[in-house]
Parts: sequence; C-alpha cells; structure tokens
Amino acid sequence: MKILVLKWVGFTAFFGSDLLPISECQFVRVPTSLEFCTAERQVAPAGNQLLKTMTKQTKGHSIAKINAQAGVLELRITGQIYFGWTASDFRYEVDRALKEGISSAEVYLNTAGGSVYEATEIVNQLKRLKNVTISTGALVASAGTYIMAHFPAKAYKSSQFMIHKPITEFYGNIDEMRADLKHLENVTEQYKEVYAKRFGKTSEDIDELWKQDYWLSAMEAKEIGLISEIVDGEPEITTETVAMMQACGCKSLPKPNKVINSKNIEKMDRDTLISALGMASDATDEQIKERIQALKEQESKRAVEAKDRAEKLVNKAIFDKKITADKKDLYVGLAEADYDKTATLLEAIEAPRPASQTIVPAKSAVEDRSTWTMEDYLTKDPDALDALMVSDPQKVKELNAMYQQKNK
Repeated sequence: MKILVLKWVGFTAFFGSDLLPISECQFVRVPTSLEFCTAERQVAPAGNQLLKTMTKQTKGHSIAKINAQAGVLELRITGQIYFGWTASDFRYEVDRALKEGISSAEVYLNTAGGSVYEATEIVNQLKRLKNVTISTGALVASAGTYIMAHFPAKAYKSSQFMIHKPITEFYGNIDEMRADLKHLENVTEQYKEVYAKRFGKTSEDIDELWKQDYWLSAMEAKEIGLISEIVDGEPEITTETVAMMQACGCKSLPKPNKVINSKNIEKMDRDTLISALGMASDATDEQIKERIQALKEQESKRAVEAKDRAEKLVNKAIFDKKITADKKDLYVGLAEADYDKTATLLEAIEAPRPASQTIVPAKSAVEDRSTWTMEDYLTKDPDALDALMVSDPQKVKELNAMYQQKNK
C-alpha cells in the first residue's frame, strides 16, 4: 500500500506505486474509458431479458457483472488498485446494482494492493450494500487486505496474504513534510485499528506484527481471523499473477495453471454482446460491427473534446502563473482523467504576488496560545509547536490525542 507523494506549485498528487519505480510514477495516466468495454453503459430495449446479466471489462479482465437471477453483484479486482480509478468503478457498479434492487455483492480479490485511498473508498462503497462476501485468488496483499478486513472472506488453501504499514515518500519544505507526516500517521492509525479489530488484537500487537511485511498462509489467515473459510480447489494462476506475486516480495511462487493467449481468449457471448449494445436480438454481424465502430468513433470524439477542454484549463493556469509551462502535459493528463477535480485544484493554487504584498508584519512578542489546537499550531505557527515540544511535551501529547480523535 505504497503512496508516492509528489509536490509542485502547492499541488500534491498521490499515485499507488507498489509495482512502479518512482521515475515511472511521474508519468502514470489514468486509463481512458476507451480501455473499457465501450458498450458498458448502453441500455438495452425494455423487456430484453438478456440484460439481466451484464459484464463490464477492463484490459481483458471481468470487473463487474450483475447476476439478476442470483440477485447478486459480482465484482473483481485483479492486479493493482489504482488511485482515482478503481473506487470510481465500484461506485458506478454499486449505483447500478441498487437501482436494479440488488443489495448483495460477491467480491473476488487477486491483488498486490495499491492506493490506500482507493481501498478506503472501495470499502465505503461496498458498505452501501446489505451483504458483501470476499473470495480470494492466489494473492491478496497490502491495501487489498484492508478491504478484506471489513467483510466475511474465504480463500483457497494455497492463497497467500501480506499486511504492512502504509508507506510514503515525502518531498517539500519542512512545513509540508510535517503535514504529510501527520497525514501518514492518521492513515497508519486507521489501518492499525481495522486490523486490530479484525484479528481481535490490540494496537500494540499490530505494531509488533507489521514491523516488516507480514506474510500469512491461508491457514494462518484463518487462525488470525482475516478469513473465515478455506475452500477446496486451486486459484486461477496466470503468468501475470506470478509476476505480481514476485514484485510484491512473495517468497513462495506458484506455477501458472492457466495460459492466457490472444488466440484462445474466449469471445464474448454473441447474445450478451447484442444485449450490451442495446440492439435487437436478430442483429446481423455487420450491424454489430457498425454499432461497435460508431461507439468507437463517439469515444474518439469525446476524447478529443476532453483534451481540448483540458488544454484550455491548463493554458489559463499557465497564463495566470499558477503553474509553469513545463508542467502542462502532466496537468492536461490529470484534467482529461478528472476535469472537475483538476479545475478545483488549479483554482486553489495562488498566483505569485508582488514582493510588497508578501511582507508579513512581525508577530507580537506576547501571544496567547492557551486555546490553540494542534491544527492551530500546524497552520499558524509551526515554530511555536517545535518550541512547545521542548518546553511542554505532555501538552503536545494531549493536543495530538485531541487532533487524532477529531479527525477519525
């Protein structure tokens, strides 16, 4: 559950970086909707019973399927939990399921983890449903185990698990780093409390447990309370899964038991494809191809429009001297992925002011801080907090305790 914190011009970006070196994280792009099944949000004609099972796909892996006959939403995470992406998919699917009167979900996890923020939001979305059960593949690690720890879970005998503390890298001035450190402490405390509750242990026990990456077999996971059941059979293991486990630091690597080849990937069932495209059941192959091509063209047009809109937003920020021109491509990419959030972030950045406006009068030698909270010290006078740490460490401890209680 690593977090890379990159700062520039007052803006902080977080990227899940379990499997990526820092140099690559600077160029992470949130996948566009073109990489998903382009028909995923089309509505089939009223009365078409084939719509009762609809599948959403990403990069060849099934992400979500509403099984109306069983009355359950089937969700999958295979691979990385990406910041700004995975939780949004879950929110969309939960919304869709609730609209169809479905309030139960079965979630399959085969993941090395990723963004702690996405994992937290995924849990929030799943809690909107009445019943959620988790089943695991060959590996669930890091932020993936945080999701597991909130719901009943089962695993195969050969499944492996790993928990560790949230990880981050800081960059910035001393005040920014203090703020980031405080945030990391809060996230660590949040994860610790969840694990302690799930395992029936104390916070001190968890501190001892996760000093290093803590690996568990399925049997150990059941004994500690992470899972409640071990099922028969073997998980599906591809070469991608083995590579993911190796990158995660797994010492016991299984052999693949399923080969994925572009030549033998099963084609989507024709009837299901027709339903997802919102076409009549007697549609011809040519009509299906034309419909898919039309959707691709619509998506391409939307992508061009999104890029133009993003460039206008970023060009204005550069003109206003809120960001420098060398950051243009980065901000354009962010705006293409989420225009509203990027616009809000750019709006919050202050343009440089003349030096005459930045002169701050000297603080009064005597200032009453008796009513100050930890937040006041962090935002108003960090130097005073440093001094208080030396002069009255007990006071700092009390302020910190109140701050953590307030921000739970």
